[in-house]
Amino acid sequence: PITKTAPASEYWGVDQTIWYGLTPLLKKTAGIVDTGTTLTMISTDAFQKYQKATGGVSDQSTGLLKITPKQFYSLKSLFFHINGVSIARVWRLII
Repeated sequence: PITKTAPASEYWGVDQTIWYGLTPLLKKTAGIVDTGTTLTMISTDAFQKYQKATGGVSDQSTGLLKITPKQFYSLKSLFFHINGVSIARVWRLII
């Protein structure tokens, strides 16, 4: 574990912040990295900030966000700052 904060320290835990473009979504907190899934789970308050920033709406059948094509092309990068390293999820398609 990289973090000393329990319970994350019992797993592959990290200290991180999350930003959507230049907008902070999550203050520094401990989290767990799970390589067994393709989904990225974040705290409810960070998710609500992300939803508001993107304009996405909840898909009742999946619990995931739905966005329009226009919203998709306006997405900013989602940055995970983990122990001093910035990892970005860039939402751009090249067609």
